[in-house]
Amino acid sequence: MNKAIQILGIITTLILLVLIRHFQEQLFFDPYLAFFKNQATFENTPLNEKSYEIMISVGYRYLLNGILSMALLYFIFMNKAYVFLSFFILLLLFVILFPMYCYFVMVDFREYTLIGFYVRRFMIQPIIVMLLIPAFYYLRGQKD
Repeated sequence: MNKAIQILGIITTLILLVLIRHFQEQLFFDPYLAFFKNQATFENTPLNEKSYEIMISVGYRYLLNGILSMALLYFIFMNKAYVFLSFFILLLLFVILFPMYCYFVMVDFREYTLIGFYVRRFMIQPIIVMLLIPAFYYLRGQKD
């Protein structure tokens, strides 16, 4: 693949990840955005009346971030094996984190505010790709 196309792909996926973050309030239903933006106190915890909508929205956001993360990894390393491995890592984390998040949303979130915050953070932010990029650079250096 041409180096210019590779750089354009990296820039495009980064811009799309930033746009998801910038327009998160318009794109996704998540009352916890305002909750965690302000002082998270027990009194202003969002009710879980629309918990299914929250869970679907967070799952959809994880899917979008995951697809863009895999595209970013592909454009950086040009290695389908890394994309394949990252797919399984993202899938494994989804299988672990999403039920935990659903539990926190369905049950009273106030009891699990701190851990719920961090599980939610891993679900809605592309943190995993920030860990995979240096890991794959290291792996690539070991092969050379």
